[in-house]
Amino acid sequence: MASTGAPEDYSIHAEGMTIAVVYTRWNDKIVDLLRSGARDEARELGVKVEEFAVAGALELPVVVQACARRYDAVVALGCVIRGETAHFQYVCDSVTAGLTRVALDEQTPVGNGVLTVDDEDQAYERAGGEDAKEDKGAEAMRAAAGTAAAAHQPLGHRAADEAGSAEHQRNLTASALPFLRQGFNCKVHVFVAFADADDQKKARR
Repeated sequence: MASTGAPEDYSIHAEGMTIAVVYTRWNDKIVDLLRSGARDEARELGVKVEEFAVAGALELPVVVQACARRYDAVVALGCVIRGETAHFQYVCDSVTAGLTRVALDEQTPVGNGVLTVDDEDQAYERAGGEDAKEDKGAEAMRAAAGTAAAAHQPLGHRAADEAGSAEHQRNLTASALPFLRQGFNCKVHVFVAFADADDQKKARR
């Protein structure tokens, strides 16, 4: 069911996670298939799902952001079908940018399962179910869970080295502060001494 170039099955350790699924009410028959695929994938991964409904695709980012602050990951599901105006492109761009911003700002994985298609036939081909070529609901759930699992892994060697180096720099700075303060005090004393001497000269005049 996967498309060309999709990764082969890989193990994900996401047991015990709770992932929010935010879905749209527009094109509900197609979205219901996406939800079903996402729930089935979550069940296989040992992930608990809580669902939230919004009106349309443009409303997804704000609710996804609220969920991103409370759950291990979020999956956004919807379907935008091209019409006769440029509205389609505006919606697609806004939703994609909004979901990406939420993931980065909240540092919470967001699986994008919003279909952007030319017609219903393309949507059904990607929504899972019988005779479908792809299951974007399941893919979005797997992507979100996999990213959350990877984000919770222990630091790698490089990251650990960088963290150790940063800690070393902080320790050096802390140890140097007394000397920096002492040098600053010396400069103040010298300045005061020169000022006093100058005042004495003026007094003599």
